[in-house]
Amino acid sequence: MRDFISEVIGEKTVVVGNSLGGYACLCVGAEYPDIVAGVVLLNSAGPFSEPEAIQAQI
Repeated sequence: MRDFISEVIGEKTVVVGNSLGGYACLCVGAEYPDIVAGVVLLNSAGPFSEPEAIQAQI
């Protein structure tokens, strides 16, 4: 996504994702705030914590 935004769009953009795509958009927005103007999550899913933290809670 970062490469597509940088090479094709060429300016800051709002990324929109549904389900696992929402998680991908969230990651791109968090890691590359210089190219992402905003994030829209629709029915978002994904691992929002580290797997080790989940194991420690069990």
